[in-house]
Amino acid sequence: MAIVRETGVPVVYGRTEDLRATLADWLAEHDDGIACVIGDDTFVPTPRVQSLAPELSKGLEFDLVILVEPEKFGQGIAGVIDRYVAMTRATQQLVVLSPDASPRELPRAPRDDAVRHPEPHR
Repeated sequence: MAIVRETGVPVVYGRTEDLRATLADWLAEHDDGIACVIGDDTFVPTPRVQSLAPELSKGLEFDLVILVEPEKFGQGIAGVIDRYVAMTRATQQLVVLSPDASPRELPRAPRDDAVRHPEPHR
């Protein structure tokens, strides 16, 4: 299971059509913070939700990052770099949306109070 930085929050996978609902849920649960949609050039930014192309996200950080169809971020090494840069912009939560996500790839992100951090190995 992929984890975003040290938050212990797993990466969430969903379908592309879940974009608006995912953002609405996050905004309703978070009174502050900034989100970013990366990879959907039709998304219109708002004061709390930015919209960027993958190559323009380098050096920036957001509480929530939603990658829309990252498999389309490019080919070869340039595509790999754009996907890596985009995925590493999230400081709290990363959501990856694809049109062909299967239901078994759609776990809900745990609430902050439900996150269980693994015990350190002894």
